[in-house]
Amino acid sequence: MRWTKEEKETFVTAIEKWGTALQWLMVWEETAELGVKVAQMLRGREVAPEDLAEEIADVLIMMGQAMHMIDPREVEIAYYAKLRRLQERLLK
Repeated sequence: MRWTKEEKETFVTAIEKWGTALQWLMVWEETAELGVKVAQMLRGREVAPEDLAEEIADVLIMMGQAMHMIDPREVEIAYYAKLRRLQERLLK
């Protein structure tokens, strides 16, 4: 996962300002909001692409913070391992 220095600093500053407990709550909230939009879309409700884009952006920002609340290197290792597994499955 490649974040710019400014993005990393923003994630760390948010964690320092609001604390890990609140930021984990925000991870949950933002992912839930994206889930609601996807569920609405799958139920046949019209969901504007820009609404989905905003929710995805919120989730990406919170994922950046989540990575820094754990260890970005550990997340990157897990990410690439899972990506390789997906690639292998696609070749079968």
